[in-house]
Amino acid sequence: MLFLGRAMFLQSRSVGALLLAALAVVAVGWSRMAIIRPEIFSILCFSLLAWLMCRNLTTNTAATNDDFSAHAPQRWLWYGIVPLFIVWANVHITFAVGVVLLLATALGRGCDVLRETGSPWKVLADPAFRSWVIATEVALAATLVNPYGIELW
Repeated sequence: MLFLGRAMFLQSRSVGALLLAALAVVAVGWSRMAIIRPEIFSILCFSLLAWLMCRNLTTNTAATNDDFSAHAPQRWLWYGIVPLFIVWANVHITFAVGVVLLLATALGRGCDVLRETGSPWKVLADPAFRSWVIATEVALAATLVNPYGIELW
């Protein structure tokens, strides 16, 4: 909850919004938290990924706007993604949700650039879009480090 709370605060900058979101997470997941199961660890992994992505937003000075996807992942984010997805893939199948989150961020950036410029070539040339795609690919590659290899997918 601490990592998820920190990610929520970095996005909203509001303690009230943080508390409301944290209460919603606890209310929705209360029945799952009563029994210790591997998906509880998945909540931790998702929270860590959200925190890493939000931390990237607050520490990246290359982009000047508040658009989350406009901030290309920094190298330390990729270093955090690799061990996170290796562990996550070996604990629970919900690692796919993390991959979808990264992919959605890349696609969101691509849609923003396409809307602003009207050119699909500018989307492919956008450094933030390419970086989020690479971060997604790195996460996908990291999930292959498991006893089943590609068969896990």
